[in-house]
Amino acid sequence: MKLTVIIGAVLFSFGSLNAQNKTTDEISVRPLHTAAEDSTAEKLARIAMSNTSVAIQQDNVNSAKYELSATKTAWLDNFRASGNVNEFTIKGRTTSPYGNSLVYPRYNVGVTVPLGLFFNQPKQVKAQYYKYQAEVENLKREKENLRLLVITAYYDYLRNQRLFELQEEVLQDAEFAFKKSEEKFQKGEINVEVYTAVNKRYNSEKVTKINLERDLIVSQAELETLIGMPLSKAIAMSMPRR
Repeated sequence: MKLTVIIGAVLFSFGSLNAQNKTTDEISVRPLHTAAEDSTAEKLARIAMSNTSVAIQQDNVNSAKYELSATKTAWLDNFRASGNVNEFTIKGRTTSPYGNSLVYPRYNVGVTVPLGLFFNQPKQVKAQYYKYQAEVENLKREKENLRLLVITAYYDYLRNQRLFELQEEVLQDAEFAFKKSEEKFQKGEINVEVYTAVNKRYNSEKVTKINLERDLIVSQAELETLIGMPLSKAIAMSMPRR
């Protein structure tokens, strides 16, 4: 218990000395949600709408639209027209007063009316219409989900950035405390237990910084995958032009 109190007092004294060299602005934490960053998140979401998944779903919508249009005019396939080309139709010579049309008609026009045409055609059109509407809804959902993913990934990135910045300050304090304790230990002002504890805290903060740096890099990579370009380029595109 006594050792814990001593270590705490040492760390507090070192932290106080280091904090005196910082202004309130330097140690303040920037807010995660600012108007500018909220606007940037929405702009990044719009940039991501050119994502491959959205493009594929848009193609599905276009395909369903064309299929619907084709289904509406499918009944025209029942009408057929053809023509005959032979020596009589080309030369136009004949000895018959009725012409060559009795044996070699120039044109043939036919129509086939299936019995199910009037019953199945409306159903096929309606089925294709519902398929088209389903693809339109899927596209809408895809865009909404992508927007949510981009905004979430952006604020995850900002959070990790803030945590990393704070950890750099914490690590500076721990490093300052370690150097001071090292000086005191060499002078015999503190024992080895206190010196070891300060050293362990310093090493622990270094490990924390490494983990936070990794989280920051990964969150940036995930965001860039969603928007399809480097984050710096996307942010530059989202900035208002002067």
